[in-house]
Amino acid sequence: ANEMNPVKSVYLSLLNLGTDTVERKNQKKYIRITNFVAIITFLGTLSYLRFAIFWEKWYWLFAMLSLSFTCLDVLALNSFGRTTASRVTFLFGFSSLVLLNTLFVGSNVMGINYLFIALIMPFLIFDVKKTGLILMGIMVPLVFIYSFDYLLPYFGEYNLGADQQNIVQKMSVVLQCILLLSSVYQFVFYNRRTEKELENSNGQM
Repeated sequence: ANEMNPVKSVYLSLLNLGTDTVERKNQKKYIRITNFVAIITFLGTLSYLRFAIFWEKWYWLFAMLSLSFTCLDVLALNSFGRTTASRVTFLFGFSSLVLLNTLFVGSNVMGINYLFIALIMPFLIFDVKKTGLILMGIMVPLVFIYSFDYLLPYFGEYNLGADQQNIVQKMSVVLQCILLLSSVYQFVFYNRRTEKELENSNGQM
């Protein structure tokens, strides 16, 4: 258990990046969820990168590395207190680079499902009062979902082989479930924690 402490310490430090720049407790949860999703997405990209390198799919590798660095950029922005910019960066970066990666690997991988997950992300990382940002966060992946079939024929020569797509598709299903379920869990967890903190504050008053 003691050996896990340094790992847990680093994880919590990353999770709390930017929270000290916000005074309202109910706003801190959105920053933590953004950090969490960025961390999970970054770790997920590492799983894809090994296949891109092993199969020598350099265009896909570049697209996946771009997504990896976008996740790191989100964490960096939060560390500098640019919490709104980090969330907008994640929404745009995640959706656009998921689209690009899916175009390079092929439709059978079902990477487009990540864009459906992206549709709910604005509700997890923005206060419901931020209507404009939420609508923007919905419209971006929605436009990309409808654009996918029109763009796919132009990327056919770069696609993985049928067997390769089948392997990546199986892994993608697992990673998509982890991303969706863990993100929603984080939202419910921090909602409940915020409610308890408010109850304790009211009780002390």
